[in-house]
Amino acid sequence: MKRKEVGLLVSLAIASGVAVREWRKNRKFTEQYQRQTQQQLIKEMTEVETDAGDDSTSTKSR
Repeated sequence: MKRKEVGLLVSLAIASGVAVREWRKNRKFTEQYQRQTQQQLIKEMTEVETDAGDDSTSTKSR
């Protein structure tokens, strides 16, 4: 192989490695964001259910 070809292959290998690392990082972030969103939604739904059974709220009509 010529020197240019070797350099091109090395550059391609490095770029591929960087791309895989970024993909994994983005995937991990997305999974973490989804878990946090689901946990927040569950927490809010639980609070709504708890409030729905509470007769001491001031939103009753007169």
